[in-house]
Amino acid sequence: MSEWSPEDRVLLAQVEDAATGVPYIETGRSPYYAEFRRMVERLARVAERGNDLRVYRDGLLSVGVRGGRCRVAGACHEVASVAGMAVVGHGLTRVWVDASGEVRVSVDAFPEDRSAHLRLAEVFAEEGAVVSITDLRGETQLQSVDASVLGLTATVAELDRVVAGVDAGVTSSALGVLCGGPMSVADAYHGHAGYQSDEDAEVSFTVRNASSGSAAGVMLSLSLPAWLSEPTRLRVRREGGWLEQEVGGTGYALVGGVPLALVLPGVLTGSVVDRLVGVVPCDGTVAGVVLSVGRHLQTSEVLDGLEVSLRVNGRLLTDTPARLRVSDGVSNLCTDAGDGEAALMFEDSVCAVSRGELVTATITRTASGVVSQEAEDVAVLVLMRSGRVI
Repeated sequence: MSEWSPEDRVLLAQVEDAATGVPYIETGRSPYYAEFRRMVERLARVAERGNDLRVYRDGLLSVGVRGGRCRVAGACHEVASVAGMAVVGHGLTRVWVDASGEVRVSVDAFPEDRSAHLRLAEVFAEEGAVVSITDLRGETQLQSVDASVLGLTATVAELDRVVAGVDAGVTSSALGVLCGGPMSVADAYHGHAGYQSDEDAEVSFTVRNASSGSAAGVMLSLSLPAWLSEPTRLRVRREGGWLEQEVGGTGYALVGGVPLALVLPGVLTGSVVDRLVGVVPCDGTVAGVVLSVGRHLQTSEVLDGLEVSLRVNGRLLTDTPARLRVSDGVSNLCTDAGDGEAALMFEDSVCAVSRGELVTATITRTASGVVSQEAEDVAVLVLMRSGRVI
């Protein structure tokens, strides 16, 4: 059944197509040939993008490809027009654009990796002449994304088993397909699993193992075989959910920052020497010390104030102490919030600490002027980076 067209009265009333902007020639418009050419010119502009990379016959056994723009394997290409490409005299010739943006022709099958080429057409010739050209740009442009588009032939069940970490039933051939065939695993993921996101949101990568078995786990292995003799592995520990980093056969617990705090409620009328802050919970490095006050010491001398220095088992860690002077304010002050002067720690080799060592703080009160307000609710926060060998 043929496609219906609008009624004559509707067509004759049209001045311009609303969707494309193509004009309708008014009845009796003169000169008619100029109006007709204006309409053709507008039609050509509308159809221009649809002409990109169109394969056409330009000889008895040759075809050409119109130029255009496309995106292949994550890169944009401006493909120049090509003419006079020979095709086989009997049978099918395939035409495609490769990952470098070059037009290719071959009697062989299209490349297997759908992510690294764009299929343009199949040209059929018989008895030494082109008979038909099947345009494949439509299926290239209009397609749902599934495993076949990415060149994967492993079944959904096999992929699920790989992600779940269950080795039973995962064949070497399926893993070979997943990792790009005969290439190395590193090359395969470089070629096929690169991912770039340009989203105004957090981007995350999730590996989930739903197994309740006693040996279930999740591990990420990072390898640079040309530079490092062994890979670096990140493993989730079931005991507490923290990360373990394994390098050269030695594991390190990555549990983030560990704070220790000394709080002195009430009024502080004198210095406090070597007051116990806490016990180092795990091997690591003291990264900083923060001094905070609820109400700050006020005297007639602006350089008066409080400062704190830090020691571990008697070893001084602060090169210069954290300090709050009278001139810094009256209440609710913190050296980590830009008030006063932040502490300067010695290098990491000096600030390295071991589990069980004692952290002490000395708060020095300087009041050479007339005191109008004593300090109240003084607190010291010690920040540690964990690096415990396990």
